[in-house]
Amino acid sequence: MKGRHQHLCALVAAALLLWPLSASAQNDGTIRLSPTVDADSYSGFLIPGDINEAIAELHRMLPAEFVKTMREGTEDDMIIHHFGLGMWLRNNWGLWRGSILQTYFAGLGLDHPDDMSGVILDSFWRSLNGKPLDLEAQVEHYVTYWKHWSYPESLVCPTHGAEVDIYTSAELSEATEDLRVLHLGKCEKEGEYWVYEAERGLFEPDDETLQFFKE
Repeated sequence: MKGRHQHLCALVAAALLLWPLSASAQNDGTIRLSPTVDADSYSGFLIPGDINEAIAELHRMLPAEFVKTMREGTEDDMIIHHFGLGMWLRNNWGLWRGSILQTYFAGLGLDHPDDMSGVILDSFWRSLNGKPLDLEAQVEHYVTYWKHWSYPESLVCPTHGAEVDIYTSAELSEATEDLRVLHLGKCEKEGEYWVYEAERGLFEPDDETLQFFKE
């Protein structure tokens, strides 16, 4: 896989190398969180109702040195916290459990808790660096990404009427605004190659298109 997905995989690998830093957000004794207590919440902690409340709570609960490290990094660096602080947010702010915050993000068009925590972390970085949150563009980024990475559960080969089994995908561009993802499959009956793309539907690939899957 190429482009943005490849870049994300590299950042995730970096996150694993920096696990002690990000995992410390889960009170492992290195960096301790100070979340607002809420006895009425299922997690025992305050669950923000929207992005502004989430940013305010992060300011309250994160140690100053931890925040300073975030501020001095880049927005892309926030992926490092996906498995530490981000996991804490997903679990304790009810992003898997239909909390008020999950409902808020669902109303904006986000479906997956990973994307929700990503918007929270990126928005926090933007607030630290005096940049506009631009929530609409952040949400559109994820909506567009998953639109291209998804394909129908059932695809039928036009020449034989048999099912086409998708078994691999390739991302052809890095920028979300011109993202292209091709999904390669084979006809169950004759073994012919077919490719599905969100903008084109199912089509028979030429040699140049097939080459993308060999790189």
